[in-house]
Amino acid sequence: MERRTSLTATNSLGVWIYGERGFEAVTGIPLTDRGFRYGLHSFETLCVRAGRAEFAEAHLALLKQSPWAPGFSEWDYVHDWLRRDFSGDGVLRLYLTAGEGGLTARVGESRLFAWFEPRDFSRLPETVSVALATIPVGPQPGAGKTGNYYVNLAALDTAKERGFDEALLFDANDDLVGACLANGFYRRNGQWFTPPGFRPGVMRQWVMGQIPVEVRSLPRAEVAEIEAAFLTSSGIGVLPVARMENRILENDPLVTQLQASRSREK
Repeated sequence: MERRTSLTATNSLGVWIYGERGFEAVTGIPLTDRGFRYGLHSFETLCVRAGRAEFAEAHLALLKQSPWAPGFSEWDYVHDWLRRDFSGDGVLRLYLTAGEGGLTARVGESRLFAWFEPRDFSRLPETVSVALATIPVGPQPGAGKTGNYYVNLAALDTAKERGFDEALLFDANDDLVGACLANGFYRRNGQWFTPPGFRPGVMRQWVMGQIPVEVRSLPRAEVAEIEAAFLTSSGIGVLPVARMENRILENDPLVTQLQASRSREK
């Protein structure tokens, strides 16, 4: 059967594209792809430990919600491909793009790229410190996670210049939305909550299935009432926040329990 879509994989050994003859070595990504030209793409980041991609089905389920998913038909193949041995630890990015065409062209043949980056998870910090960003972020588009991270990275750069590991972002209404590169969970008056609708995430979904969590907004003026917090992403797992600006947060044992559960459930 002729395959009309493509899967490209990048890792420390080379780059490949899946076509009619299976995987073929290539040297780069087409610059004419609308994912590169106009930012029309969605992505998912998978944690890879001991060569195995974790929570693969959940990540694919989110990627299938992309506006460009109708242009890609080889999901069964990708599901099987994700069972391969990626040789070691790292993060695997899946990028679903709008493929070739003009700026306003309808979805035709989407492309799916895969990129693997080796990573030493033993070097992750035990806790993180977070600053409160002053740059407002806009609403997330319906494409889920995209590579349009300028505001996030500008806020992160400012936080690191001030000696922090991460920054918490706020929208135009000054409501808390999440961290630059992660989702966040916060405890206030003994109740854990997470802001609504900022960034879909498999680890966020997983945590919400483990503990009672309220989904609600929190204005900047009430952030000082946060007692404990932790961040989540596929790259960091569950990571407690030890300091928020000049305040030391509580070390809630629930976070340690979540970390232990996460290491068992993959």
